[in-house]
Amino acid sequence: MKSYDVIIVGAGPSGATAAYYLANAGMKVLILEKYKLPRFKACGGGIFEKVLASLPFDTSSAITGRTTNITFYNNLKDPVHAKLDTPIIMLNRKKFDYLITEAAVRHGAELNDEIRVNNIEINQNNLTVSSNKGSFLTRFLIGADGAHSFIGKRTGIVKRRGIWTSLEAEVQGLKQNLETSFVGFGHLKTGYTWSFAKKDYYSVGIGGIGGKKLTIEFRRWLDFLGCKDNPRIVSHPIPQVVVGEKLQKGNILVVGDAAGLVDPLTGEGIRHAIKSAQIASEVIIENKIDEYSRRILKNISYDFKFSYWISWFFYNFQGFCHQKVIKNNRESLAFSKILSGKSVYQKLLKNIINPLKNTSFR
Repeated sequence: MKSYDVIIVGAGPSGATAAYYLANAGMKVLILEKYKLPRFKACGGGIFEKVLASLPFDTSSAITGRTTNITFYNNLKDPVHAKLDTPIIMLNRKKFDYLITEAAVRHGAELNDEIRVNNIEINQNNLTVSSNKGSFLTRFLIGADGAHSFIGKRTGIVKRRGIWTSLEAEVQGLKQNLETSFVGFGHLKTGYTWSFAKKDYYSVGIGGIGGKKLTIEFRRWLDFLGCKDNPRIVSHPIPQVVVGEKLQKGNILVVGDAAGLVDPLTGEGIRHAIKSAQIASEVIIENKIDEYSRRILKNISYDFKFSYWISWFFYNFQGFCHQKVIKNNRESLAFSKILSGKSVYQKLLKNIINPLKNTSFR
């Protein structure tokens, strides 16, 4: 049975990034991925330059466009045009994820794809990871296996957690400027729609809570955008974070979507996946794995509680927020600074609350 310092289950941005840093530090690393790589990933694929710059290798070949403006719609009408403080980089996730994985392999990590983990045994001095292709020994185990994490559930790290549903399609031929993205809300009780312009296609989607209504509203959004055909629609889960929960047990930890590290308001997760992988690598290299949950709270999820409050307010008063917040250019710029990592939700919440203290919501 082959033995490793670290086994990582999942080769998305969090798993591949952790593999890169750990392998670069001289550790013997194995990545286990259930799909054949490179693989398609349903995702809007928006990220800011600051996140890409935090990676010590080139991922520019995965860039498919840049958004400098967003047009917001309230129930498919009343458009508001906002210029971003910092452009959103549009990614081809299939290329992006694989570029990170290739960087990890170049630095010594081993990759085993088309493999499914089916059991974990916690021994006195190591862990046994079993799969449909055999078993492996490891000292540390990282679960980077998505919103329905097998590693998280099997080890008891991940307990009950809310899940949004996202539907997405790659669409051709829309009349949309390549530097402008569309975002719509007001037609779902909780959630929103989007259309991100990319070089070869438009990434169109809907995310939220709604069941069958989600499908109906997605078709309505596609019609609104001028989509005449019936594109292939892919569904994927978006986990809801539990702020402050313990994300590590012994020598096992979870990162990215497996840790629920997704913005409660926007559903954005790539930035937090990469950051959590960097933190996971640090605590393993420093042999301070028990500090992982605290560092995640401090550097990522603490601000999510303010995002939750803004999300609750926004979705309960969508029309009001469209008029008083989105149409306020100052708040739109403040929001773009949060997404680009230049500010935090705590500061935005204060900016929103203060002017509303004497406002009627009726």
